[in-house]
Amino acid sequence: MFDDAKKPLYPGCKKFTKLSALVRLYNLKIRYGWSNTNFSELLSIISDLLPDNNEIPTSLYEAKKTLGALGLSYQKIDACHNDCCLYRKEYANSTKCPKCSLSRWKINKNSTKENNGVTAKQMWYFPIVPRFIRIFKNLENAKNLRCRAMDRKVDGIMRHPTDTPSWRLIDHMWPTFESEQRNLRLGPKRPRYDINTYLAPFGLKILWKEGVQCFDAYKEEYFTLRVVLLWTINDFPAYGNLCGCSVKGFRLDQNMEKRLL
Repeated sequence: MFDDAKKPLYPGCKKFTKLSALVRLYNLKIRYGWSNTNFSELLSIISDLLPDNNEIPTSLYEAKKTLGALGLSYQKIDACHNDCCLYRKEYANSTKCPKCSLSRWKINKNSTKENNGVTAKQMWYFPIVPRFIRIFKNLENAKNLRCRAMDRKVDGIMRHPTDTPSWRLIDHMWPTFESEQRNLRLGPKRPRYDINTYLAPFGLKILWKEGVQCFDAYKEEYFTLRVVLLWTINDFPAYGNLCGCSVKGFRLDQNMEKRLL
């Protein structure tokens, strides 16, 4: 993997390495929904267009072998159309939602029949633990993740999340968590209505209680990394989605109105 990150795309190429070019191309595949067959054909054509001895893989299979070393694997998990549940664990073989009884499968608009095997909604889950482990294996990243504790100024000015009341509350209530400077605090962006449903695969309870073994490249030692979900990042209407507050019209929640004032 490290060789691919340094290897020029072709002899004399200074702008792209094998890995950087492949990541850019694969990003386009995901963004625009290219099929596997189309992407393989594109790779083959690009390989022919580039100078001889280029490093572009000529098929999706070869590309995935290279990207797999980065820990960029993902899982597709079927979800209820109403976001009630994910079809995993005890619901893995269910054909309808255990809460709202809606079919797992997509409904044909013309005949109103189920397209058996074609899921109505799907979640793409990128496992976070391998990414955390990889972050700390990088010397610069491992050092930067400690800077909040090493170079922190305490002067009453909010310049970093560590200066927020919610951060200090975690430090006060769980001092053992705060004592390990490398522990992570997450803030997912724009969660859905049923945030618990879509956070379930991340295993946050295990990451909070037990943690995971990581190697710190900066201190050259292993440690137990623990993680906490500190807050969510979203816009004003999310108060209604997540907290049940009225956020519009004449029924604007009184407490919300006081906060705005």
